[in-house]
Amino acid sequence: MSLDVSRCPANVDEVAKAYCMDTLDANDAAAFDQHLLVCDECWGVVEATEEYVRAMQLAAKRLRDVCALKHLLLQERERN
Repeated sequence: MSLDVSRCPANVDEVAKAYCMDTLDANDAAAFDQHLLVCDECWGVVEATEEYVRAMQLAAKRLRDVCALKHLLLQERERN
């Protein structure tokens, strides 16, 4: 990708998503780290992306918990 530290990437949402998911290559991640030190706009995009990722992780955990509970309830029902 080869990010330019001196300006915001045109695809900042995509870069922020890759950054938060640790899928940027090492050079691009280092360049974006440097850019984030001086760019509040991109930092805001990263914060919003991290918040979204955390919310999705929590939703996935809750869904697994609900599915596990449903499975247990169905097993109990079959026993009775």
